[in-house]
Amino acid sequence: MRTELQTVSDPTPRRRYARIEKSFIVRCGNPNGTFDELIGRNISRNGMFVVTPTPHSIGEKLEFIIVLHEESDDEITVYGQVVGHVRPRPSTSIDTCGMCIEFILIEPKLKERLDEFIDSLLDFSVERDRRLTRLRIQIPIRFHDFDIVTRTSNVSSGGCFVQFDHDTLIDRIPRISISLYHPITDSELLLTAELVHSHKFFKTGKCTTQQIGLKFVDLSEQQIDEIHRFLKQIIFVALH
Repeated sequence: MRTELQTVSDPTPRRRYARIEKSFIVRCGNPNGTFDELIGRNISRNGMFVVTPTPHSIGEKLEFIIVLHEESDDEITVYGQVVGHVRPRPSTSIDTCGMCIEFILIEPKLKERLDEFIDSLLDFSVERDRRLTRLRIQIPIRFHDFDIVTRTSNVSSGGCFVQFDHDTLIDRIPRISISLYHPITDSELLLTAELVHSHKFFKTGKCTTQQIGLKFVDLSEQQIDEIHRFLKQIIFVALH
């Protein structure tokens, strides 16, 4: 049995479902009946992020048409409410302007098609744009060599990204033993990872943020299947 988790504080509200980081076309309705063609940057079962330099007001309810397949007319209509704005911030990874949408009305049959669309985005057998599908979700991760437990920023079938609010010595070891924990079932996924990215931000000579990227290595076929099942379970299970 693992010990109580000591996590990095997160000031943002928790989302009910994990978000898949994929780009897709979404049309946003306007009060005059016209639609603006925009780009969705990530999506989950209960919302999405839409890139736009002129986001609608928070609380505004809008009609959206999500294009499921660009090569056909396959699309679904959903209704959502603007629940937040995102603007570029210096010295962070946030470089996009847009609005956070929470779905408030989806017909049952269209809900099934939305789930199928999300599942298709999570097709681990295909690398789109030369990048693996990433889930933007905070799940517990343990660094066994340092006895550190924190949370991921995002996870894919090939690795994960973690941010600390202090300096660590993790970047001094090329290979690291880690465990990922399912946020609902508490099941453990034991893996070996290789450090592929490390960046530190300093303020008045003190490290205030450290970002590290990890690549899962030495994976057996069984472990690959376990990672896929692990991530798919997270996508379709509500988080509390």
